[in-house]
This record gives sequence, C-alpha cells and structure tokens, in this order.
Amino acid sequence: MYEELNRLTTYPFHNMKAVIFDMDGVLVDTEDIYYSFLRNHLHDMGISTGQEFDSFRDEFRGSSTFDLWDKIKETYDLSHSVRDDLVPTARKAYLEHIHALPSLDAIPGVQSLLERVVAAGFPLAVVSSSSRARMPVMLQKIGLLKFFCHIVSSDDVKKGKPDPECYLLAANKLGVNPTECVVIEDAIHGVSAAKGARMKTVAFNGLKIDESQYARGDIDVMSFDEVTIEKLKKLFDE
Repeated sequence: MYEELNRLTTYPFHNMKAVIFDMDGVLVDTEDIYYSFLRNHLHDMGISTGQEFDSFRDEFRGSSTFDLWDKIKETYDLSHSVRDDLVPTARKAYLEHIHALPSLDAIPGVQSLLERVVAAGFPLAVVSSSSRARMPVMLQKIGLLKFFCHIVSSDDVKKGKPDPECYLLAANKLGVNPTECVVIEDAIHGVSAAKGARMKTVAFNGLKIDESQYARGDIDVMSFDEVTIEKLKKLFDE
C-alpha cells in the first residue's frame, strides 16, 4: 500500500487538500515533562543517569519510543525486552503521570491556526511517535482533540520517523494523495519523514534554544501567527 502511495507522488502538480500536525513540540510542549519523567523512571528502575542521559533528548527528538529505548537498553546494559517490557512499562507510567498533571496548555497560537484551517475547509490529522493510548489523552487535556479527523501513532506503523510510513498512512486515512498534504513539524526526523512522503513542510522552531536543532522545512517559522492559509496554499504553486 505504501509503495503505491509513494508512487503517486511523482505527479508534477497538486493542490492543498489536507493539513497534518505532529503532536509533541507542535501542539503541546512535552519535552521537559517527558525527560523529567524518564529520568525519574530510570532512577526508580535503579539506574543512575549522568551526562549521557542529556544526549538522548537531541539524538531522539521526533524519533520513535522504541528507538529511544533501544539506546537506553544498550547504554545501561539492560536485559529486559524493549518491546515486551521496557516500553510498555514506561508508557503505562507516563500515561499515569500525564493524567496526574493538574493542567497542560497547548502551544500559544496553535489553536487559532487549527481553527483557521478547519474554517477554510481542510481536514486535519495528527501524526506522532507517541503511543495510541497517550495521544487522545494528551489532545483532550489541551483541548484540541475535536479538531482532528484521524490520529496516527507509533503503534500504527512498523517504522517510526524519519521513515515516511506514518505520514503515508495519514494521507491514506484522509483519502488524499501524499503530495496534496502539508505537514507542520518541529523535529528534524519529523520533517525528514514528511519530505520522504513528498509532502510540503512547515518547520516550527519556536521552542528551540539551540539553533543547531532547528528543523528546516519548505517554510520555517518561530510562531504560529506566521502561518496563514494563503502561505500554505502558495507552497503548492512552487
């Protein structure tokens, strides 16, 4: 199926038909929340973390949870199964952690952008390296679940970002050609995945401190106020 969808992207011209959002770092700022949780979770497992832990954030920003835990297993010489033990246990604990948070806000400006996209008649999907169990909880907590027709999680694909499979699946769910989609991402791996699916890309870098971590899309923005429907449509004239 994905090979066929990818083949369709060779057509020279398409109009904008749908908009796809990444979740973490685009809809909600969870990076500090997650890595604080992860450090505590590892400590609860009896693992003492040092400077090596800080490198995980940059190396695996936008990647799948399984890739991150493969690295954790290797780094700390763990005997547990990543897929059957480490990831399910961490996901369950993190979901409980999210539920317990007193409040969580969407990234400034993103709800207004979602409202503009919906008002213009474009369907929305959200694609994330997160688990399927966590995504609706997070989206509901920040008040944005109602905007999305479809959700694609890391549980729905065999390969995570930067592989394009997740974005090709989202286009299939939306019923549009991949080349008719524009993706809003914050991570280098995520932009690579969207570009691999032949989608137009908007890179949101408004949360970045280190410029070396900036993602580079067809459009790069620091604020969602910079993103207009006209600007998105213009990408398809190029």
